[in-house]
Amino acid sequence: MKTPWCGDEACEEVIKEKIAAEIVMQPLADEGGSTAGEVPEPEHDECGVCGDPADEIAYFAKSY
Repeated sequence: MKTPWCGDEACEEVIKEKIAAEIVMQPLADEGGSTAGEVPEPEHDECGVCGDPADEIAYFAKSY
């Protein structure tokens, strides 16, 4: 699942509890990774969990 995310760990916990998924990928601009400087803009202006302004895209997936 791909969703706009505010970056708050509490919102990640909500997703973990509801659908047993966790963040598996985020843009690496702050970490100096291969996507540094290429942070995808959220498709929506609001976090998919809390509705606060989203500043990044997070990819959630179930762990098996």
